[in-house]
Amino acid sequence: MKRVWLLLAIVILAAAPAEAARHIRVVLDLSKSMKRNDPGRLAVLSTMLLHDLARPNPSSGNSFEIIPFDLHWRWTDPAAAPPVSTQKPIRAEVGQRADFLRAVKALPYEADMTYFYPGIAAALQDLEQSGAAASDVRTIVLITDGVPESLTRDAELQRIRNDLAPRIEQQGIRLYVLAFGGEAAGNRAFFSDVVRSSQGASLGDVFIDANGTQLLEYMLQIFSRSFGFSPDIAHPVPGTSTLDLEASTTPERVAVAVLSSLPKAPSLRLTPPQQGGSVNAPDGVQNGSEPGGSYSLLWALMPGRGRYAFASDARGTVAVLRPTRLAIEILPAPPRRQVDRALADTPFPLRVRVYSPTGAQGDPGPVDLSFRVFGERIRQPGSTTTSYAWQSDHTPPAGGGKVTPQGREYEIVAEFREHPETPDAVYVGHLEVEARRGEAIVGDLTRGRAHRVEVHPLLGISPLPLSAYASSQALGRRQEACTYFSFQLSAGRLPHPDQPRYPVRAVLTLSDPSILDHELNQASFTLDGHPLSIEGKPGPQPGAWYTGRTLSPGVLLGRHKLCSRIGKPTRGDAARPLELKLRTTLLDDPYDEFGVIRSFQLKVLVAPPTLWEKWRLFLLATLALLALLTLLWYLRDRPLFPPDLGYAIGREDSSAALGSRPLEHSPVANFFGWIAESAVVAPGEDRPLGRVRPGAEELFQFRPARGVRLEVPGQDQTVPLRRGLATLAVHRAYRLRTDRGSYLFRMEYR
Repeated sequence: MKRVWLLLAIVILAAAPAEAARHIRVVLDLSKSMKRNDPGRLAVLSTMLLHDLARPNPSSGNSFEIIPFDLHWRWTDPAAAPPVSTQKPIRAEVGQRADFLRAVKALPYEADMTYFYPGIAAALQDLEQSGAAASDVRTIVLITDGVPESLTRDAELQRIRNDLAPRIEQQGIRLYVLAFGGEAAGNRAFFSDVVRSSQGASLGDVFIDANGTQLLEYMLQIFSRSFGFSPDIAHPVPGTSTLDLEASTTPERVAVAVLSSLPKAPSLRLTPPQQGGSVNAPDGVQNGSEPGGSYSLLWALMPGRGRYAFASDARGTVAVLRPTRLAIEILPAPPRRQVDRALADTPFPLRVRVYSPTGAQGDPGPVDLSFRVFGERIRQPGSTTTSYAWQSDHTPPAGGGKVTPQGREYEIVAEFREHPETPDAVYVGHLEVEARRGEAIVGDLTRGRAHRVEVHPLLGISPLPLSAYASSQALGRRQEACTYFSFQLSAGRLPHPDQPRYPVRAVLTLSDPSILDHELNQASFTLDGHPLSIEGKPGPQPGAWYTGRTLSPGVLLGRHKLCSRIGKPTRGDAARPLELKLRTTLLDDPYDEFGVIRSFQLKVLVAPPTLWEKWRLFLLATLALLALLTLLWYLRDRPLFPPDLGYAIGREDSSAALGSRPLEHSPVANFFGWIAESAVVAPGEDRPLGRVRPGAEELFQFRPARGVRLEVPGQDQTVPLRRGLATLAVHRAYRLRTDRGSYLFRMEYR
């Protein structure tokens, strides 16, 4: 299978989107060494395949031409001029494919010498005179098995780089070298110099395969970036039974190429998937063969989704090649919200999204994105056509882009000039965008599809001074200070000269929002006597500046008073000013998105709070907490004496009945929320025998006085005390034993 891979490599050089014409020139090595290095004439077979893939149609602006090596070149003096190509080119013509292939197959490997310069020079001159459009793909392909003759090799390389490379670079022509064999593999550095200008710029690429087994993989990697097609990987044959032609890209057409190591042209059969699809090949199956290999090629138009059944008797590979066409969308670049209006001579950031037009999500792959800005469309005098009034001087690149779920996005910054004749006029400018892979345009917004932008006159307003201190002294608690500044026109003039008033919004912005909780805690600001809010924190009732005030030109471009009043700062630093920006916005489209009013910077010095101010809040909070705890303690659920409760007492040795007495307790206890206690006094004496306090439900507690024991009559046992208190029941008699006698005592309701 030696060098069969070279055949499909030509696919890359043939591929380009349908929108761009293709002009391909093949410089074909016919030196006698090719008999040894290419006995199967695969170089000729590759050229035939390239022709069938390119499908040149001169009536549509395409061209395809082979420039063979001269058979009897001679160049013995390096200082002399190199030879000129005199071999008659083989040009592809409409409807004459058979004649073209017959002429190519008849080319003999009989050239005496190997020189690159004559063929490349002839191809370059022909492309320069072809009248190709700027968007057309122009390619020179040099197919060889080795390097030029050693006697003139260095001089030839120098002439290629000095004489031909600048013209190739200027014309945007790509130069590719397809080399195979051991000699070519050992001279990679030389081939790399062939496709590089004297300044080091790349003119194309070099593909070398020493044994013909990896060239296909190399070509498929370069395929999309060089010619705008999305190539499938190479599949082995036999071993492949199905192919996905559509691959979620909905291409207009795809090429299916089968390459075989056998000299007989391989069969190629495709069967549509069951869910629909067809095999539409208007040109039928193209095939070619040489002693060392063969190929078959089929173009399928509008392939359906799903996998096609594939069958072939080849011994080689099969690959699917799909034209790439991407969609382009212009998006706003945050914080801006629109893409249709800009200011003259002002950077206009935008995002360009490149995505699949079929709706497929994900990364469409990298592209070389470029853009250019233009003026308005004007009609040329005496002509029916229009052209741009002006265009930018260069086309800046857009970088590598960022992958998003919707596609790949690039950031660009456009800038439109002011109207060349009437600077105060609004006009419609245009933005053209191109996405390329190599020389192929795979997506664009150009000509009639250019993005239109409404360009407004330049406007700039600046404060004077740009910044100022509210006060030279640090401000303390509740102190206020003011400063003054003016707005002045710095560029252009106010829009709408017949408009007497302009809506203006003003807010303060902070670089460190945390100062609102510390240095600017409860601080307030005013502008021209009206409250001024912090951006993002308008408060419960936003002021007039936050929603926007309407000012006359004289007031807007006049003197303004900005005041700051310190609240209750929790910290401060008299040596470090706080910086606040007054962001003023002209609420007039598109000036509101371009910040035409430059911010004024206010600097405020805040004194650190005093010791009393630092501890004041803590002390107040502590007192409030104590008051709350006292109230909760006072209002707690505590036992009280029923109002009709009293006690009866009398001497145990007396025959008289027990005397009833009311409970008497201090109102001070009620006032302070204490548990009330009432003294139990011996009858006829002013001597307390104990004290009673309310308990739970019908039980009460009794605290005997010193020397008094509480007993249950008839049991001669002392009532137990707990923490000095005994629990008593109502209407039950108890004995109070003292050293002066004993008393009977009971609690009772009166």
